[in-house]
Amino acid sequence: MIISGIAIAWYTEKLSEDEIPPLLKQHHQIFQQQSREAELTLKQSGVAGLLQWKADTQNTHAIARLYIVDEHGMELSHQPLPPDIQRFINSEFNIHFNTPFDSSKDSVLGFRVVAPDNIRYYLVTTFNRPHPLLFLLTPQRIIIGIVVSGLICFALARYLSSPIQRLRQTAMQLSQGNLDARTSATARNRNDEIGELAKDFNFMAERLQAMVNSQKHLMRDISHELRSPLARIQVALELARTKETTLIESELHRIESELEKLNTLIDELLTFVRMETDKDNIEWIPINVKELLEHIVDDTLFENCQSPQYNQIKIHCAEDIEVAGNPRLLHRALENVIRNACFYTPIGSTVAVTCTSNNDNIMLSIEDEGPGVPEDMLEKIFEPFVRVSKSREKQSGGYGIGLAITKRAIEIHGGHIHAANKASLTGMTVNVSLPANRG
Repeated sequence: MIISGIAIAWYTEKLSEDEIPPLLKQHHQIFQQQSREAELTLKQSGVAGLLQWKADTQNTHAIARLYIVDEHGMELSHQPLPPDIQRFINSEFNIHFNTPFDSSKDSVLGFRVVAPDNIRYYLVTTFNRPHPLLFLLTPQRIIIGIVVSGLICFALARYLSSPIQRLRQTAMQLSQGNLDARTSATARNRNDEIGELAKDFNFMAERLQAMVNSQKHLMRDISHELRSPLARIQVALELARTKETTLIESELHRIESELEKLNTLIDELLTFVRMETDKDNIEWIPINVKELLEHIVDDTLFENCQSPQYNQIKIHCAEDIEVAGNPRLLHRALENVIRNACFYTPIGSTVAVTCTSNNDNIMLSIEDEGPGVPEDMLEKIFEPFVRVSKSREKQSGGYGIGLAITKRAIEIHGGHIHAANKASLTGMTVNVSLPANRG
């Protein structure tokens, strides 16, 4: 629009005299008429009457300057006289004086006037030439400008609204359950905000699809995990019915064992779900990290000392390291990692728990000397019901949800967790980062 305006102004400035529209001629006629009215007013009412007449801008809108010069060459209103006006006054007075900037039209008019007080004055007026843009303000040009602007605005509106409309249709498909709906490549390839919006929309849709698929897998895995112990309980009940009362001890023991597994699984599932739904109602207090680790290690060593798989756990942590969080959730999260490390570490080996801090974060690392985890499973072990070795983990009593609980608890506390195999190819390290308590 700015470039168009400049081009129009330039074109108007270059209009030849033959192309000057009637508007300019009409305006010049008004200038001549007002100049003669000024002459008549000065002749009849004197300088005071002329100044009063001049105060009304409607009388002088076509006059750029009005000079009243006495016989001594002094301008009465003390306006500076331009050189060409001064020369005009000093020369042989010509009632129609043409200035160089307009050779065909009277741009300066001069009059000798004798006022009622018998004093002779020179009255000089200059033409108030209209701005060149006014040449274009004719009804035809205005209509053409509106039509052209309307077409440009319509095309621009279509250019902006069409991809938004298609994006809205894609969003409707997504809301109706079509998780494969994505924005078109044309929208994504745009180099503007709409293109960025299309990319963000696709990223959102992909994340949403991944979350829904994850929930479907979770429900499928839960169904599978619940079906197996329930089937074994049903078999044990059928066997118990076929035996005498004094001979059903083994079946009752089996039923009790399967019910304990069901109870453990349901407890872990409820813990996982509660962390998702009750995270805004969690109580936060300062926690001494070393005291928390010592409590976890004492419980773990007490249980392991009762079995042949006894492992030593060493803690390296300063006394004054604190983190703001929920003791129950952090205890559960770190306990899952330390118990796993003890279970997979060979008998007589050491599990090292190290804690360091800086001004913003504390870093925990739990190192074991076990067989490690395949590289492609390092991220997946923190997903629900993911097991590296199903048979071995079931022997530990796990259902593949403990590390998922750990990861969610750490994220609720604003931290991060990741696992890595040790460079020696024996053992694995789990690193946890948590925001430090700043008081």
